[in-house]
Amino acid sequence: MILENVDVVNDISKEDFQKNYFKKQKPLLIKNFASRWDAFDLWNLAYIREKAGDQDVPLYDNKPADAAKSSDAPVAHMKMKDYIDTIKSKPSDLRIFFYIITDRLPELLKNFTYPDLGIKFFKRLPTLFFGGSEAHVLMHYDVDLGDFMHIHFEGKKRILLFDQKQSPFLYKVPLSVHTIYDVDYENPDYEKFPALKYAKGYEIFMEHGDALFIPGAFWHFNRRRESRPKRGGRPARAATAARTWPCTAFCARCRSGRSSPATRRRSIASRSRPNAGWSSRESCTSRSTTPF
Repeated sequence: MILENVDVVNDISKEDFQKNYFKKQKPLLIKNFASRWDAFDLWNLAYIREKAGDQDVPLYDNKPADAAKSSDAPVAHMKMKDYIDTIKSKPSDLRIFFYIITDRLPELLKNFTYPDLGIKFFKRLPTLFFGGSEAHVLMHYDVDLGDFMHIHFEGKKRILLFDQKQSPFLYKVPLSVHTIYDVDYENPDYEKFPALKYAKGYEIFMEHGDALFIPGAFWHFNRRRESRPKRGGRPARAATAARTWPCTAFCARCRSGRSSPATRRRSIASRSRPNAGWSSRESCTSRSTTPF
């Protein structure tokens, strides 16, 4: 893969963002964005455990979809407090998918503000995604083609982004919005998947409080990780020097207008589904999924 860095800023004006990123559909990383919130210190797993600890939450793992089973079904249920204790105490691939704040923890809505960047947001759909140290999602793009702001909390995360021009190189499953399960984007096998060598995209490392603008229809893959620092405080990029860490992601979807109201309604309805994958040996037509 041919990967480059995205532009990184500490702050940006509405005019600059609109001209150079939103209209050009170009990703942007805003460092420490959430630190300007008055209640930034409450955006952590301890606070969520305190406020939502007794909620029952459905959990999903990294296993690919089984054609004989429903891809909607969670692999387990836990109390939120037990889930948080689990992912903080040991390696786990369990994750919470599309936790809608307005329904499950509305008081958290008082603790953030939407970015003033000249874009409108679906305020019905601010959501949280939780993942243990081994959790990851397939490379995919969102069926509603909406832009969104991805704000990261707890630990560190690596994200890969590709625009739609790179689809021929990513081993997309036909009639779907994701790639085949077999591709390992952490350690790509160029002998088995030679087209990956030509995929041009972005590599982003996010830390607590960072915000990433992801344009609609961009392919995205993320993996939670925590890198051991090198001398001078710079993170070690080599896979052998990295360990993973539990984390939380907050996503605010933009009203970009690239999809019809009917498509957006279907997307909202489908958000209860996990990111279920297909291997190259499985049928690609017996079901569809709508991953985040």
